[in-house]
Amino acid sequence: CATCHNGTTATGKSASHIQTTESCDACHSTTSWITAGFNHDSVVPGTCATCHNGSTSTGKPSGHLVTSASCDDCHTTSAWTPASFTHSSPNYVDHGRTISCSSCHRSTPESAANAWSNATYAPDCAGCHANDYEPGEHRNASVSSLRDCAGSCHKSTPEHRATKRSW
Repeated sequence: CATCHNGTTATGKSASHIQTTESCDACHSTTSWITAGFNHDSVVPGTCATCHNGSTSTGKPSGHLVTSASCDDCHTTSAWTPASFTHSSPNYVDHGRTISCSSCHRSTPESAANAWSNATYAPDCAGCHANDYEPGEHRNASVSSLRDCAGSCHKSTPEHRATKRSW
């Protein structure tokens, strides 16, 4: 392509084109030049930021979760959104329902570290749910004594589970 599309014989790359050594037909076709696409199949996992750095190609937006994880830890090239992440932290509790990232990652911009709403009780249930504590329901007990919600009442059974919110 570049033999003719060199800016002299025929129109070449614009000044705003991403920097690349790839041939034109790696992203463009002769039937639909404007709808460019890139086949990410041969991209090595974990190397997204090599190109997606904000200058070669679009990088993380300013409000993105602060993380050192690779783009492909949460995103795919076939469907960039919604992002998904598999938590490996021993402190992560699967609530059995979809909760937003900002439910736990409350800083602005969001950080990969959990900003516990009640850090005194972290990493137990009360680290997030101390404000849900109802003293009338917990006679002669304090939030601190029930901080892990695993007392005689709170057992994970089909009738009593976090997703039903009926502890």
